Amino acid sequence: MRGLQLALACDFRIFAESARVGLLETRYGLLPDMGATFRLPRIVGEGRARELILLGEVIDAAQALRIGLANQVVADGDLEAAAHQLADRLAAQPPLAVRGARRAIEAGWHRDPAASLRAAVEEQLRCIASDDFAEGRQAMVEGRPPVWRGR
Repeated sequence: MRGLQLALACDFRIFAESARVGLLETRYGLLPDMGATFRLPRIVGEGRARELILLGEVIDAAQALRIGLANQVVADGDLEAAAHQLADRLAAQPPLAVRGARRAIEAGWHRDPAASLRAAVEEQLRCIASDDFAEGRQAMVEGRPPVWRGR
């Protein structure tokens, strides 16, 4: 099921109520590829990942939500609208802060604690020095929504 492997690389996962997902490769003498053996444990924990990977289990959307694999489960007919709504919410966030937060989160997984903290501080300093941070403060003072420019 390549769809799940692709979804594991995403920041957010929205499932339709009827969705069923699994990593079936072990059933056929293979192991999941495309980073699934690395990403899945980070998302659902090692124990759940072992169940899904080693046993080739298929789970429904409700269980995916319970174990943290899905961020949201929606009615089948609402999937596209929910994805657009989430994308709109993300796009409305300050781009420098989102990019910096993503980098800091990734550093937490790939670097030692000191280097991870340094990466987060560097990203925060970049945000503090940005025009977007000044705009956010000014917008708050003026009681209006900020206009992010990504600089």
